Amino acid sequence: MLQFLKQAFWTSLITNISSVISLVFIAIIARFISPDTFGIYVFCLASREIISSICSPSLSQTYLFSDGTKNDFKNVCKIGLLFSIIILIVSIIGGKIISNHFGEFYHNIIIIFALLSILNNYSSIFLSIGEKKMDFKNTQIFRSLALIISLIISCIFAFKLGDDINVLILKEVSFSFILFLFSIFFYKKFNKIKKNKNNNKSFIKLFNYSLRSYIPRMTEIFSYKIFDFFTASLLGKNLLGLFSQTLNIIKIPYRFLGAITDNILFVHIKDEKNKNKKNDEFCKIQYLILILIIPTILIFNFFNYEIINFILGTKWLDAAQIIGLLSIFIVILPFFNSLITIYQASDNQRFYTAANCLILSIQVLAMYFLPKNIETFIFIFCFSFLFATIFLVININNNKGYKRQNIFNILLVIKLIIALIVTYYYFTYMIILILIFLIWCNLIFKNRYLIFNIVKSWKN
Repeated sequence: MLQFLKQAFWTSLITNISSVISLVFIAIIARFISPDTFGIYVFCLASREIISSICSPSLSQTYLFSDGTKNDFKNVCKIGLLFSIIILIVSIIGGKIISNHFGEFYHNIIIIFALLSILNNYSSIFLSIGEKKMDFKNTQIFRSLALIISLIISCIFAFKLGDDINVLILKEVSFSFILFLFSIFFYKKFNKIKKNKNNNKSFIKLFNYSLRSYIPRMTEIFSYKIFDFFTASLLGKNLLGLFSQTLNIIKIPYRFLGAITDNILFVHIKDEKNKNKKNDEFCKIQYLILILIIPTILIFNFFNYEIINFILGTKWLDAAQIIGLLSIFIVILPFFNSLITIYQASDNQRFYTAANCLILSIQVLAMYFLPKNIETFIFIFCFSFLFATIFLVININNNKGYKRQNIFNILLVIKLIIALIVTYYYFTYMIILILIFLIWCNLIFKNRYLIFNIVKSWKN
C-alpha cells in the first residue's frame, strides 16, 4: 500500500499541476473560440476516437499485461504497426463518408487526427515501459510537459488567429509530436528490459490479448463518443460545444484521481497476490476518492455561474445551467473507472464489454424516444454510466478476491449523493447541499485512521 500511495502522490501532484495549467488554457482559449467552433472540434475528435477504436486495441494496456520482456515490447510495436495501417485506410474511407454529409473540411481534419492517433499509440507503448516498472512519476512528467508546451503554442496562435478551429488542431498536432519525441527519449534513457527467447509465443499471447481487449475498448469509445454525435446531430454544434467545455471543467478535479484509478491501480491489482488485500485496498481507495471529490461537487453547485464566468467568459454563461447536472457524472466516473480497472486487470473482458454495451444501448434508445433538449441528454449520459456501474458491482463476485457487499456500501453512498444532486437541481433547497456536506463529514470520520496513516506516510 505504501508503494502505491507513493506513486499515487507523485502522479497526482504532477497531474494536478498540469490540470491547473489546462484550466488556464481553457480560460484563455474560451475568450477567442466560440461554442460553435469548439463544437466542430469536439465532433472531429469524436470521429477520430471512433475510427481509432474500430481499428486499434489498447497497446499500452497490452504491454502492461505482458511479462515486460524486450521481445514483449518488440511484439507490441509490431502489433501497433499492423493496426496503424488499418487506422489510416479506414480513416480515409470513413472521413470521406463523413465529409459527404458535413463538408470536405471534416475529411482533412479526420485524416490529420488519424495520423496523430498512430503517433499517440507508439508514444503510449514507449511510456508503458515506465508504468510497467511502477515509475509513474517520470512518465507523468513527460506527458505533462508535452501538454504544457502544446497549450502554450496554441495560446500564442489564438492571439493571432482568433476564433479559428486551426488553433485547436494545432494543439493536437503539437501535443502528439512533442509527446512522441519525449517518449523516444524516455525509451532510450530508461529502457532496461530483460530479454527472453519465446518470441513467437509472446507475439501470439499478446496479439490474442489485444484482440480480447479490442471489442471492450471499441465499445468503451462508442459509449463516450456516440453522445457527441447525437448532440451535434439533434441539438447542434453550439450545444455540443457548451456540453464538452463544461465537461472539461468539471473533470479537472478528477484528472489527478484518474491517474490513480487507471494504470497505477491496474498494475497494483494485477501484481497483488493476496485476494483479501485486493478487496480491502480497493474499498479504501474508493472512499478516499469520494472524500476528495465531494467538496468539488458542492463548489460546482454553489458557484456555477461564477465558475463559468471566471473561466470561460460571458459568451459561455449558458453552460452554467448544466454544470450542476454534470456533477452527477463526476461522482460516478471514478468508481466506474476503478471497477473497469478491476475487470481489465483480471482479464475479464466480457463484463467490461457488456457494461459499455449497456451504456451505449441506454443512450441510443433514450435519446431517440425522450425529449430533445440538453438537460435530458445529460441525464441520459449520467444515468447510463450509473446503470453500468450497478451492473459491474452485481457481477464483481466473478473476479475472485472481491466481496460484493463491501463494494455495494460504496455504491449506496454514491447513489445517495446523486439523488440529492437531482433533488437540488429541481428544487434548489440549500438543505440538500448541507446533507451532502454531512455525508462528506461522516466519510471522513469513518475513514479517519486511514487518512491519518496516509498523512503520516507522506510526511515520512
